[in-house]
Amino acid sequence: MSRLITPYRILPANLPAGFQVKAQFVFTSHGPDPKAKLISAGQYSLGADSDWSADDHDLVIQCQLEHVCPLAILFGDEGVAAQDAELAIALEWTSADSGWRKLSPPLCLTREQCEQTGVARRLLLPIERGTMRGSGFLALMLMLRQPGNVGSNPAFAQVAGARLGELAERVEVVIDGDGSMFPVLEEARTSAGALWELRANWIDAFEEPFSSEYIALLLNRDHELYSALYERKPETGGQTPLMRQVLSSWIALFVYKVKDEIGDELEVLVGRPALTDELGSIADAAAAFVRVGSLDTTSPEKLFASVQCWLDRRVETVESGQ
Repeated sequence: MSRLITPYRILPANLPAGFQVKAQFVFTSHGPDPKAKLISAGQYSLGADSDWSADDHDLVIQCQLEHVCPLAILFGDEGVAAQDAELAIALEWTSADSGWRKLSPPLCLTREQCEQTGVARRLLLPIERGTMRGSGFLALMLMLRQPGNVGSNPAFAQVAGARLGELAERVEVVIDGDGSMFPVLEEARTSAGALWELRANWIDAFEEPFSSEYIALLLNRDHELYSALYERKPETGGQTPLMRQVLSSWIALFVYKVKDEIGDELEVLVGRPALTDELGSIADAAAAFVRVGSLDTTSPEKLFASVQCWLDRRVETVESGQ
């Protein structure tokens, strides 16, 4: 929660679920279909089974809004703006990985418009090619468009453009396709720090979901080799050899750590058919890597080698256009 003290009312950080605006997302492009997959609650992956590339193609995010009627209470004495004010909802994209932020054209709402039913409300956010990598977040941002007649009430927002809070839980978008089916985080860890780390915060591998809250590949932006992770070969748009080695090492270490924790249960999970495309829990994700990559878990040495061979095969498949 922000420690910033605002001179006017804003939405609480713990906005009740019944008050949140419901949003349906569709991801398209003027190039190949990104083939977005919902890989966990509030997390999408793009490009995993597609020729779409963030380097070569744009991304168009469509957001269909529902359940805006409760927003009418935000106008008036108990709300955040005057009765005749005009609020705006914008779809905001932020990405620490890309160092980029962008807002969609806003959807403007008066109190009367909030109360209207049967009206299609849609936000459209285009993102140019070459400006995306790693992962980013989508947020429904509420802002003040016109203050209206605020009178002497100091609680009403009075400056056009003022941010009043988020109207729903943020949605994470993992951009780099197969290479980023697991969470990637970037932090400034000093030039003396390691280029990458496995961040593991789970307690029970069978219960905790495979998300950045419990597991992540942590990249060090201050490391001298950081920029080399993203210097892609222009003719393929594929991963650099350095990034491929980082990914293979991370996957091997992750699988080894899970196997060390759950033992033979990992092989039991590997033998079960995958019911969905979602990675599910920490244990499910480790089993999925072993199953899809035909990884050899009989020893740490064989595990590390088999992961490298698996990723090399995937790169060859992509470059050959198969």
